[in-house]
This record gives sequence, structure tokens and C-alpha cells, in this order.
Amino acid sequence: MSNQDLPLLANINDIRARHYLIRLEPNFTTKVIRGKVFIFFEPTSECEARGGCCIRECSCGSENSANDDTGRFYKYTPRPLPRTECHLSDDSDDDDDSYHPQNNGDNNTVGESGDITPKDKDFEVVLDCCDIRVRSVSEVNCEGSDMLEFLNTHYNKTCKFTFNIWSKRSRDPLQYSVNPWCIKIWKPGVKEAKGFPSVVCIDYETTPQGKSLLWRCDQDGNPCLFTPAAAINNRSLLPCQDPPFAMATWQAWVTVRKEFAVCMTGDSRPVKFVGHVEDQEYDELQHKLTSCTNCCQHSNDTHKDNDDDDDDDDDDEEYYGSHVPEWEIVRVTYYYHTTMVLPVATIAIAAGMWETQCLPPVPITNTKITTPSLSGPSSTQQQQQQKQHSPCLHYQYPCHHDTENWTNTTPLTIVHPISSTQAVKPLIAFLPYALRAAIKLLGIYPCRRLEVVVLPQCFGSLGLASPNLIFLSPTVIIDDPSAYIRLAHEISHAWFGIVLGAQDWTEEWLSEGFATYMEDSIYTEAALAYHLASRPPSSSSAPRHMCHKRPRNGTNEEGSAGEEKKEKKEKQEEEKDGEDEVMEEESQSVEEEKEKDDEEEGKKKKKKIVKKTTTTTTTTKGSNNIEKRTKKRKKPRKAATGGSDDDEDYVVDESEDYEDSDTDSVPEDNTTKNKNKNKASTKSHTNNSKNGRGKNTDDEGEREEHQPENNTEQDEEGHTRPKTTTMSLRLCSGQTLTRGQLEELADLRAHIRYRTLASELEHSAEELQTLRPMQGDNLMGSDGNSYVKNGLNPDKAFLQVHYLKGYFLLKYLSGLVGRAKFDDMISQYVSEHHGQLVLSRHILDYFVKSFPQVVKRHGVTREALQTTWLNQPGLNEEITDMYSETSNDLVAQVSHHLQFWEHFDKSKKRSGQTIKRAKVQLDPFVFPDQLVLLLEYLLELPKVYKRTLRQINEYYGMSTQCGDARHRWCELVIKNDYEDLSQVERFLREDQAMGVYLYGELIISRNTKHTRLAEQMFSKIQEDMDETARMAVFSMLYGE
Repeated sequence: MSNQDLPLLANINDIRARHYLIRLEPNFTTKVIRGKVFIFFEPTSECEARGGCCIRECSCGSENSANDDTGRFYKYTPRPLPRTECHLSDDSDDDDDSYHPQNNGDNNTVGESGDITPKDKDFEVVLDCCDIRVRSVSEVNCEGSDMLEFLNTHYNKTCKFTFNIWSKRSRDPLQYSVNPWCIKIWKPGVKEAKGFPSVVCIDYETTPQGKSLLWRCDQDGNPCLFTPAAAINNRSLLPCQDPPFAMATWQAWVTVRKEFAVCMTGDSRPVKFVGHVEDQEYDELQHKLTSCTNCCQHSNDTHKDNDDDDDDDDDDEEYYGSHVPEWEIVRVTYYYHTTMVLPVATIAIAAGMWETQCLPPVPITNTKITTPSLSGPSSTQQQQQQKQHSPCLHYQYPCHHDTENWTNTTPLTIVHPISSTQAVKPLIAFLPYALRAAIKLLGIYPCRRLEVVVLPQCFGSLGLASPNLIFLSPTVIIDDPSAYIRLAHEISHAWFGIVLGAQDWTEEWLSEGFATYMEDSIYTEAALAYHLASRPPSSSSAPRHMCHKRPRNGTNEEGSAGEEKKEKKEKQEEEKDGEDEVMEEESQSVEEEKEKDDEEEGKKKKKKIVKKTTTTTTTTKGSNNIEKRTKKRKKPRKAATGGSDDDEDYVVDESEDYEDSDTDSVPEDNTTKNKNKNKASTKSHTNNSKNGRGKNTDDEGEREEHQPENNTEQDEEGHTRPKTTTMSLRLCSGQTLTRGQLEELADLRAHIRYRTLASELEHSAEELQTLRPMQGDNLMGSDGNSYVKNGLNPDKAFLQVHYLKGYFLLKYLSGLVGRAKFDDMISQYVSEHHGQLVLSRHILDYFVKSFPQVVKRHGVTREALQTTWLNQPGLNEEITDMYSETSNDLVAQVSHHLQFWEHFDKSKKRSGQTIKRAKVQLDPFVFPDQLVLLLEYLLELPKVYKRTLRQINEYYGMSTQCGDARHRWCELVIKNDYEDLSQVERFLREDQAMGVYLYGELIISRNTKHTRLAEQMFSKIQEDMDETARMAVFSMLYGE
């Protein structure tokens, strides 16, 4: 064992926590949460001991799953302890770091060899926790209550007053001790799990140093908190059973000052109380414990309709049962609940002085409960047969496969700082299309709602998905395909990671690899649907160019729209096959969503708030290996097909000289030239301001001084909703968007991912390069406890191996059988196995059984796939053969641009020579990922002269590009000692989810100016940085 392995100490083989009542009250001054949690316990059932999910009578078939031949049920093997170990005295627990075998949860008394607990010792419940202060632990009197309401997952526990009821119950103190990684609770005289109290109340406080919570300031300078997906999960938020098999439901009440909004995992939008929940009055007869079953059962029956009711209440900002005038309200309580049985690690919470926008819900139409067969679409009869033979094999809870009791729509909500109101508009416009596309590909959305929260710039990831909730970095709040692909990635986690989880947390590719694979398909369907819905019958203006900033003289970009449109019509063909598959409901959205705001925004030409994004959760690299990765670059790539002679696109303008000075002269293409001649000047944007964002531009001022607009409308029932407008999103630079273009984009992105993966594997530890590090075994320490291998390794947080290597495995398998058939298999696999925890071998077995003829033809077996793809570090031949080189029209266009800039750079080698101003005759890139690839190629050149860099910066408008492009631009600036470091400074400050790697670049350059910048920026922002990122940068700058 090492100190980088995460211990799992909860004794879930003895006893299970079925339900949590969580009461939280954050104090933003002390950075402490006062918490109280009621935990409902029950001995582990025999079925659960075998790895099943039946609490009472076994109906899941786990008793027949020993050989795992059906592929339908996946057995979990408990870990018994050796009988020779014994529990030490309670007096030794206070300073104990060795975690005695008695406390690790593997001395199972149910379904095992018998009771191995020494008879003279009391039975202990062990809960995982870290960095909390326990004030008291007590047993709650359950007399007169029907405990099945809280112990049986079949009951929906949704009553708003449950906490009031249990907090008024009498309590008796219990014995406990707190260790660095757990809390142990026992009742004197109780020797086994079945005698342990059914309900335990823990009164506690979090600590400011707890890693499960980050207390920071948002973009507006206001205090906020959020869960950052820490390596320790939620252990410093509340005591809990943390192993993945310890699944439960929960209800939560969070009390904050009135000006704060609280976002949390939960089935419905929050119910709001004035003051504390304990202050609420309720009808004792109606809500007493013995009749709470009726209350909860009623909510179960009406859950389908309650979402709409809750939405209406939430829109009106009314507080439940309150008659207090608004001006007298000081504190409010937000109530959330969940009915899906999930690991406690999936709980997420965020609170801040933010704006909440409730969007029109997405209807669930034309979706499939079961997926078509692999040979083609299923008939209705085939679907009914599949449903009959594929019962749900998860804990009993309201499931999305039970369409009769499931919601007909998915409510959407966006929460963000007030200053981001304009920036989130593209996200608001694209979100419904992304969700509908995911539903089309994967079936009914398995969560009851979707809420997207824009977190502060210190958020260490680009995105984080939890049940019903998605956190996004401000880096991806930009009108750019990279942002929409990131959104597609996080939405797909509802199927991969939430409704279908991994038994072994080290096999992260089962979540991240699948989400990375599906993001391209989801984006393709969503982009085509949006493009069709937003394209008017006759358009007088074409979309703006994606990869070019406005010309220096400030002319309006729409000046050449007509000419540009004619050129595009001559060069591009309409591909109707993409439009044929667009979702049916999109044709109606054109009339509904086209509003006056779209027209006004087109005139204002506001500046986009551009932030960094990536192809996976993060592009930052491991701290200890960053310096190694910056030392080696591949040999410069030669121009691919489609290039021209060196001088073809380099035209000398004899009428104007370009002096070798700091004068900014922008290379122009023909479109820009015509635009500058024919359009009157407008106010220009200064993209190279000191802070890298154009702080003094009119557009920035417009954003800061934004006046509230009338962005609401009334629906048919008179309820106020935000207006839905079809914005002109930057999906591509051309007038048309086709499926063929998007398929080429997916191949280009795959090539970029290959390059990223190859660089990462070259400079990272081998033990972090495998998708299946445990190879099916359990990691057991000498102390008898189980651990998660490298669960606390900080380098792991900056690696993308599980994302990219898993993605390429799925690409390889889809190539064997065809993308359509493989995607159908994935959809069917998720449909059949939703709610279960799986291992890598299960999906491989499912593939082998689904395509026996293909497998036989290619000699593919589960063992071979595991050996080649899952168990070995490094790159295998299949990945290199597939995507080390890619050739299509988009890549050829990149090669054309590269060829021009190589010639341009050579022409400026002679210092001091007067050079004629260049006119660049290059077609604009269709997608911004082409610019990312171009910068990758430029980074492979031995040197790029500063004058060339200046022209590239001007021509492509680097400060306005997506995070991936700006990250590589910053690398190019550092490598070639470009004089303007403002964009590097901006990136380190505003794009912290991706900025760690740049610190390594600055240090490796051995340039005093670069080192000073790294130290200055770290000194300014280290208090706000994510803890893992802060430690990584500190290690690079000052050593361990």
C-alpha cells in the first residue's frame, strides 16, 4: 500500500445505510457547514452479500449468477477477513491510523462463514469521513413508526417535513470514536448488526480545510461554495458509506441567506421554506410518522405531475407555507430529495449569489424503452418481447423504464453569476437540442430534470456530471462547437456513470471513455437539428466566420455576408441525408423560438466571453511529469494533400510597405478585403489588452453595464417563462452544415486526441496508463482493509488516459462492425443493464455475444481485448494505425494554412528587411478544431519568428478562440519567446481548469521573464485555486 491509495473502510458487508436525512447550514464567513444527518440502517441482506440488490426476498436472480453466463447480473465478491485478526481496545482508537481489520467492513455476518466478531466486543458501524468535527452521536427513538418507509427503497421518501418529524424524536447517546479516515459507532451490549439501532443521528461540523468543499468567490466577487469532485468524494461533507455498492436515497435541507441560491442533486426543483425547516408548522395528524407512508406514497403516484407544479411554484419565487413579507425574509431553506438509489459519492451541491433561469422543459417523444436489435430497427412486437425478457435488475425505485409513472418532460434550469447573463445565451439555446439528441441515441433520459450550473473559474474541471445536475467551468461558456461538445459529454454521463456505474473505481474508462465516444454522435445530431431549426427559408445574412477576428479597421463583419453567401453556395453542396435524420419536433421550433432578441443581438455584435475548453474533462497534465512532456515535440508534419505551391497564396501588395516593427498588420483574405472596401467602419475590438480580454472595449462595457431585458413570455396557462430564441450559433463558418462535414470533424478530433494521448503516455508513469489497473483483483492492505489504487494520486487528476484510451477502444470496436450497429449495441446494453454496477469484462462479453460472426472473422476475444487494450500501458498498434495520420478535406485545409505560414515565416528570416504587406488568400476554417490542429503543427516547427506569430495572432484573432486553441497558442508564445504574454497571463487566471500545464511550459523555458510571470500569477491566485492544482504548481515552482 502507499499513501496515494484511498481506503474504503465502511463495513457494508455487515450493515447498509438505506436512507439519509441531511440538514446543512453553510456559514460563508467561517467557511464551515453546521450539519446534522439521520441515517437509517439495516443489516445487509443475503442477496446483497452475493452482490445483488434485493433487500427482502431475492428476485434478481443473483443466486444463479455464479458463472456470470447471462450477462445480465454481475456478481460482487465480498472480501472476508482472516480469523486470526482481532479488534484492539477502544482506548487505542483516538490516535489510530492503522484501521483495524474489525473496522473495515469485511467481517460479514450474513451470507458468510459466520459471525467472526469476538463475542466480548461490541458491534461497530464504520462510516467513511475525513476532516469533520463530530459534536454528538445518538440513537433515535423509532417507537410507533413504520421503518419500512425508510428502509425499503420501493417507497418514495419525498415528504418535506420528514426532518421536522425525526428531529423531535427522543434520542439516547451512543459511543463513538473519530479516526482520520472514518468514524466508528457502537452501542454497549450490541454484538451483531441486527441489534444495532435502526436510526442514528450525527451532529457535526465541516472544517475549512475539508477537500470535499471549496469555498471561493465567483466571477462577480461574491462568496460561493461547491463540491469539486474531490478524490475523497463527499467524506468531508458528511459521514457516509462511501464504497460504490453502498447505494441509498437521501433528502436534504440547506439553509442559506435569502440572496443565495442552492443547487443540489435532486429529482425536482427545490421547495423553499422561509427560515429553518425546524421552524415550519405542519399538521401533526397529517404528517405524523405512522401516516407518512400515505404522504410519500401519494407523491409516488403523482410524481409524474408534480414536476410541472413545482416548476410553476419555483418560477413565482414563492416560499412554501409562508405569510412573511418578502422584505422581512432573512434566511431560506432549500429542500431536495432523490428517489433513485445511488452511491453517496454522487451527491453534489453548489451555493452562491446566482441567477436562476428556468427553461421550457424538453418533451420526451419518439424515444425507445428498449433499443432496436443489432440487425435493424425493432418492431413493436420485438420491443414488447425485449421488455418482457429484460426486467429491471436494480434496487426498486421509480425507474425511467416505467414510462407510465415517469415524467413526460425534462425540466431544464441554468444557474450562473449575474455577470454571465449574456455569455450563457448560446448555452441556453443549444441545451435542449443536445438533450434531445442524447435521448434519440440512448433512450429516455434517466434523470427527472437537468440543471446546469456555471461555477467559478477556479473549478478544476471543465465539467462534472451528477444526477440531475451538471457543473460547467466558465471556460466552456462560449459560442463555440467545443463548448457544445463538452455539454454533450456531460449529458451522456447520465447514462454512463450515473445510471450505469463501475464496480471498480479504477476502471474509469467505463464512464469517461463511453462519454467521450458518445459526445461526437450527440453533437452531430444536435448540431444538425439546431441548424435546420434556425435556418430561415431565405436568409439575407450568412453566419460569421468562426476562426477570424474582426478586421483592424473595425468594419462590420456582416458587410460581406451576401458575397460570402454566394461563394459558399458555389463551393458547397447540400447533403440532405443529414437533414433527413433530424428530430421531428425541430421543424416546429423555428416559429416558436425565433424572437426579436435574435435580431437585436445580430446588430449589437457583442463580444463573446471566451474561455478555455478541451476535448475531455481537462487538458492539464500531471504536475510531476509536466516538465518531461514539454521537452519533446514530434518532427514537423509535412503538408498533406490539398496543399499548393509556396507562393500560391502569398501576394505582394506594392502599394504599401510593411516595416519590421511592432505595427500590427493583419493578413486578409479576399472576403475581408471586399468587406473593408464596401462597409463603413464600426467600433473595433482590442483583443490584446493588458488583461487579454479587451477590458476597455465597448463590448466589455456593454456586458458590465447590461440592462435587464424583457426576456420572458407567457405560456398557454399564463405562467411566465424565458423567451426561447433561435440564435445564430457558431456551429460552422459556412451557410450549410452537413453530416459529411461533421463526420470529417469527428475524424479530425480523433487525430487531435491521438496526439494528446501519445504525448501524455510518453511522459507519465506506466501504472497510470492502463484502463484496468487491478485486472479484476481487489487491492487489500496488510491491515485487512480494501483500497482504491492511486485513488489519492494527484498526477491522476491531470491525465486523460481513461478518456482517450477508452474512447479509442470503442472506436476500434465500432470499426469492426460499423458505427450504426455498434451504437445500437451500446444503447441496448445501457437499456438492459441500467441501475447496475459493471466491470470492463462485462461490456466486452456483451460485444462478443452480440457479434459472433464478426468476432470469429477478426479473431477477437474478450481475453485478447483485455490483454491488448485494458491491461497494457502505452499505445497499442491499433490506435496508431487508426489515427496517427488522418486525411480528409478539413485536414487538407489545415495543411494548406500550414504551408502558407511556413513560407511566410521563411520570408521574414532576414532581420531588418522591409517586407511588403501580405494578402492572405486562404479559405476560412470551417471548424475551430482545424485551428487547434494547425497550432499543433506549428508547435512542431523548430522556431516560428515573432513577426509571423504577430500575423497569426491578428489573422485568427487568437484571444477570441476556444480554450483548446488558446492553450496551444500560449504554448507557441512561450516556446518562441513572443513578447506579448498578456494572453498567457489571462489564461492562467481565467482558465484554471487547463492552466496547470502552462506553468510547466513557463518554467521549462528557463526564461527569467517567464519564470517571473509564473511566480507572480501563482502568488495572485493560489488562494482561489483548486487544491490539487495548487499543490501541483507549488511543486513545480518550489519543489516538494
